[in-house]
Amino acid sequence: MTDAAPLGIEQLPIPLFDGVVLAARTSDGQIHLSLRDLCATIGLDVASQRRRIRANESLHLMAIRVHIDQQFRTLDFLPLDDLALWILTLQTTRIHPERQGRISYIKQYLEASVRHAFTQLTGLPETSRQVEDLRELDRLDRALELLEQLGERQTAIETSQDRARLAFRDLAELVRSVQTRVQALKPRPNCGSRPRSAAQSINWYRPGAARALSVRKTSAAVKPSARAGGCSISASASARTPICQLPSTTLQSSSSRSSITR
Repeated sequence: MTDAAPLGIEQLPIPLFDGVVLAARTSDGQIHLSLRDLCATIGLDVASQRRRIRANESLHLMAIRVHIDQQFRTLDFLPLDDLALWILTLQTTRIHPERQGRISYIKQYLEASVRHAFTQLTGLPETSRQVEDLRELDRLDRALELLEQLGERQTAIETSQDRARLAFRDLAELVRSVQTRVQALKPRPNCGSRPRSAAQSINWYRPGAARALSVRKTSAAVKPSARAGGCSISASASARTPICQLPSTTLQSSSSRSSITR
């Protein structure tokens, strides 16, 4: 076991066989059980079980780094998928006496399940006593050949599925690349062009109208009243004719002359 062992991305102690076993999940999604905890729970020697598992091609061991006692430690883990097969290989006499009855029952159930599956495969009776003619055993080899063909077909299907997944992943990457290029080729909006929608048109005209209104108010406030020759010209844009006002001294002299004449 080295530091190159994968790190458990999730771990949790679970109750099993009246004990506690550490379960860890790896990055590929598989769940594994601590071999040390399994052996301690049912009273088996860890070193001997490690040798037996490695000698069995149907069982697997995996070193995983887990966080224990505030530090990372590398331990041997048994895949959860191999738990039933591992129980079938156990010698009941070597198990802790308090666990023997429970493990024996589990083994008997698993063995009966295997026998039932085999009879379903071959079409033979569940017990050999029920075979009346030995020629019925001819179907045994035929059933095993069909099972082999089924296995090859399953392997081919899994291979094609893997290829399909790879092709789909490449296609998804290609689609994302095309989308990125299309987004880069889209013309950017021009500030001087008129927008298309009504809401955008209002927003486009609003700044120009605000500037025109501001200029108009400023001109009205700054423009003074023009006076020339005693005439006051109104600054109002609606006034068409200037209003002339004579000086008060001129009006008084005209009034005096009219009275003298009378």
